[in-house]
Amino acid sequence: MARRTDGFTLLELTIVIMVGAILATIAMNGYALVQSRLAVGGARDTFASLHSRARAYAVERGVLTRFNVDASGDSVWITSGGTRVDGLNFRSSMGVDIQSGTSSLTLCMTPRGFADTGCNTFGSTVDFTFAQGAESTTLSLRTLGQLVY
Repeated sequence: MARRTDGFTLLELTIVIMVGAILATIAMNGYALVQSRLAVGGARDTFASLHSRARAYAVERGVLTRFNVDASGDSVWITSGGTRVDGLNFRSSMGVDIQSGTSSLTLCMTPRGFADTGCNTFGSTVDFTFAQGAESTTLSLRTLGQLVY
């Protein structure tokens, strides 16, 4: 009987499949880290966008507008005259936690675009951390309404 030398042996195929599985695992871990980094950066930018929207709404409509943050519920929303203008739950929509030393706060924006410190529920700068897994980024909100990255 003649022996065939065409094709691959079972050992060679097993080694190739194992190497492929190891490379796929490394790629997936790297992808998860990048995805987390993008998620926390996007959450920070969305928070800043909602803050800007509250200020713009106050100036455009000439009304007092409230920018509300519930860090324990991972939510941010804008109200004006008892009406909810906009809002977002960061945990359910982006998978990101909002962490802060203050569980909730309200920033009141006047029609001139400045914060009304008499209406605000905080008296000093508050830091917010947006976290997902090992990735996080921080944003500070000052009493006069400025955001600092």
